[in-house]
Amino acid sequence: MSRVDVVVPCYQYGRYLRQCVLSVLAQEGVDVRVLIIDDASSDDTEAVGRRLAAASPRVEYRRHPVNRGHVATFNEGVLGWAQHEYSLLLSADDLLTPGALRRATAFMDAHPEVGMTYGRDVRLGPGDPVGPIDESTRIPSSASQMLPPGIGVVPAGGAVVVSGEQFLSICSAFCDNPVPTPTVLVRTAVQHAIGGYRDDLPHSGDMEMWMRFAAHGPIGFVDARQGYYRWHGLNMQTRYAGAGGLDDLRQRLAAWRAIMESCRHLIPAADALTLRAVRCIADIALARAHQAFQDGDLPFCERCLAYAREVCPDIRTTTTYARMMWKRRLGRTTWSVLQPGYLFVRRLWRAGRPLAEASESS
Repeated sequence: MSRVDVVVPCYQYGRYLRQCVLSVLAQEGVDVRVLIIDDASSDDTEAVGRRLAAASPRVEYRRHPVNRGHVATFNEGVLGWAQHEYSLLLSADDLLTPGALRRATAFMDAHPEVGMTYGRDVRLGPGDPVGPIDESTRIPSSASQMLPPGIGVVPAGGAVVVSGEQFLSICSAFCDNPVPTPTVLVRTAVQHAIGGYRDDLPHSGDMEMWMRFAAHGPIGFVDARQGYYRWHGLNMQTRYAGAGGLDDLRQRLAAWRAIMESCRHLIPAADALTLRAVRCIADIALARAHQAFQDGDLPFCERCLAYAREVCPDIRTTTTYARMMWKRRLGRTTWSVLQPGYLFVRRLWRAGRPLAEASESS
């Protein structure tokens, strides 16, 4: 039976902690133990954590006398405490689905070259009940793009090995995290070998960590809902959603650059992937500039344009950038008058282009 260590960092999530830990203890087919690390919460986390530890010898509770922050807390668990073959970092506001650890460990037992697996998740609202999962339904996930192109169809409930190159390719194409964090199981020895989470990436440290695993070997994907991701508006990622999300873009690009600094020698296509990641971030910033213009937020539009030019000077050569400059020169009032006609002409052009191309080819 596979042995799994689950680290549950908790700060001000006492109301969710019991359900989280019970979802781990209920896992069948594995030998599991849990470490709750209370990062000096001021809510009822301590009372809940001590009750859980008293009720089960598989649960350990620790409390920091002062708040140390999530990165230090993560590393305390995954590097300083975890010692069994597999480990998992599970935020106290998230949960595991039934059978998640058995599915992941069975796959990794069969594929010793895989250092990390992930799967699909179920996104919950703050008060949503955790009920039975119907795998045939399309439940919203916290990650929009799960697998790189070319993998093909994975049978429901099945699993597939994704090469490190393939995984990094999808990360560069979207410059975003394709992995729902509560679904990730890692090989503890690999985690210890590649190190812990980075202090300079408080928002995108998980994205950087998954790319670091990919730089060192294959990744596994289990096509099943492996965890519940709870969205309640106080999630850590919301701290970087302000200012229209430019801080989020900066952290995503910082994660990519960090991987290129530390693992470039392990990534054959490092230069090409970096160019694609940078262009992706610039394209997103430019798209946000267009949206800000439409919304009448001209100062943010200018910040987005400046950031797009900063990270990718070549963005100036694109038609999307030229169109944005044209809109700025016209101004919002004039553009609002001209926009309906412009969109109509574009639709006609797009509809006619395939016919024209077919005529030219014949």
